[in-house]
Amino acid sequence: MDEVLPLPPASLNQVSSSPPSPALAWCVWQMMDSNLPTGGFAHSYGLEAAMQMGQFELKGGASGDKEARVAGLLVFARQTVQQQAMLLLPLVRAAYAAAEAMEVPGRPGSSPPSAQPLVMAWASLDRQCHALLTTEGGRRASVSQGQALLRLACDNFPTISPQNRRWLCHARDQVRGRPPAKAAGGSEGRNGAVPPQLLPVKGHQAPLFGWLCRALGVDVITTSRMFCYLVLRDLMAAATRLGLVGPLQAVRLQMLMYQDAESIVTRCLEEGARREERREPRQDNPLLDILQGAHEKLYSRLFIS
Repeated sequence: MDEVLPLPPASLNQVSSSPPSPALAWCVWQMMDSNLPTGGFAHSYGLEAAMQMGQFELKGGASGDKEARVAGLLVFARQTVQQQAMLLLPLVRAAYAAAEAMEVPGRPGSSPPSAQPLVMAWASLDRQCHALLTTEGGRRASVSQGQALLRLACDNFPTISPQNRRWLCHARDQVRGRPPAKAAGGSEGRNGAVPPQLLPVKGHQAPLFGWLCRALGVDVITTSRMFCYLVLRDLMAAATRLGLVGPLQAVRLQMLMYQDAESIVTRCLEEGARREERREPRQDNPLLDILQGAHEKLYSRLFIS
């Protein structure tokens, strides 16, 4: 497996002391908006399978004890956020660092930097992500959301710089399985083609999310929080649609989870910043992986995964 690109130690403290610009704040809110058409609400992270199989004391409707159901949902949510953070945040940060490393000012009159190093780094992370997601449902959810995010980034995010947009369009061409067009003034290898070892790539969500947040100018800590927030938001939306909790209680439970989520993000960032203690992406809860895989076997299901 390709080596995960390291997060520079300074990245943990690189957030500027000055407040973000208003334009950047609006972009962050847009990325968090439930109306952003990436398809996150079509996936339950294995919650539907857990409910039908009676795991975590989860039983919908009037059956089962309500307090036990709520407690089980909180346990499931904590474990899911931790699992997704330990598995995917290293890839988010590595893609962020790769995109950041490309933002080196060139000399006046020099050619624009080639897209090839960044696209190659992203393709390596994409392949790692595909290998690390061991269930078909989890892979399908990641790919569908990632490709939707990539389409949005290439065509509907006007605040992205032309250079970053060109690089993202190269990535989109790779996902579509065709060589990108040669950029004016850029050197993309022989005859302008990106090397064939970049293929195949799927367009998984985590690496693209880190790359896009860097392209928008979001700092790495906020990027990590945003990624975990999306997991928690989609999970609580799934719990509401499954009838485990009502919409008002889902809001309350989600807010109760923020302290735990912040602790998880902090731990992941600290592990990434300490080179001697850095740990590879990992799944530390096999039960959640089994539940995601079992979703495919459910007789009737509301969610895609």
